[in-house]
Amino acid sequence: MSRSRSRGLRTGATVVAAMLLGLVGPNVASAQTTWQVEMTNSLTFFPAQITIVAGDTVRWTNISSTQPHTATADSPLARRSGFNSGTFPSQWLGPGESFEFTFTAPGEFPYHCIPHRSFGMVGTVIVNSSGTAPARFVGATAERGRVVVGWKVDARSDRAGFHILRSVGWGTDFVQVNDALIPGAPTDDHLYTFVDAAVVPGTEYYYVVQELTTAGQSSYWGPATVRARR
Repeated sequence: MSRSRSRGLRTGATVVAAMLLGLVGPNVASAQTTWQVEMTNSLTFFPAQITIVAGDTVRWTNISSTQPHTATADSPLARRSGFNSGTFPSQWLGPGESFEFTFTAPGEFPYHCIPHRSFGMVGTVIVNSSGTAPARFVGATAERGRVVVGWKVDARSDRAGFHILRSVGWGTDFVQVNDALIPGAPTDDHLYTFVDAAVVPGTEYYYVVQELTTAGQSSYWGPATVRARR
């Protein structure tokens, strides 16, 4: 567990390009990875649900301009293990502050923001066993003049498709970059890719995959970060 006031920490949840292209096995996912979650002005965690493997770290950063936030486990046992950014108001994360926690055991870890739980500011970290690739992942790799985004998701029969959202730098708004809905398959063995050719060399980008169902519900996977090649 650690706490920081720096907003310069920009290590995103990037999966290596080889994994995106299917050139290596799932054990690549067992390497320790730091996943980023934003605590926003709109009183939400973004993304609200992420899937990682044991040994990975999640870093929560308060990007709001005025609101304090916490990342506090719902389970007392999880809180005692250190999954708690601060119980008392003096310990809550102010704008620009961050908190990180390394998950060492598999399981499902729901959590909330203490001052904004009643507003629905809740999230979940799903931890798979070490060495097991997450059922869902998002990754990005830079090629000359473009960025290739790849993702894999769980099986579901009501999947309509996907949108790709992108932000320039950490903490800025995400905007949709695909022109039309990317069709989705119902199975969990499909590796999706999207090529973003509207990138500026040397610029750091964050990508999130928005999954839509036929009923209009949305889920968000990511973010993955990459710096466009010169």
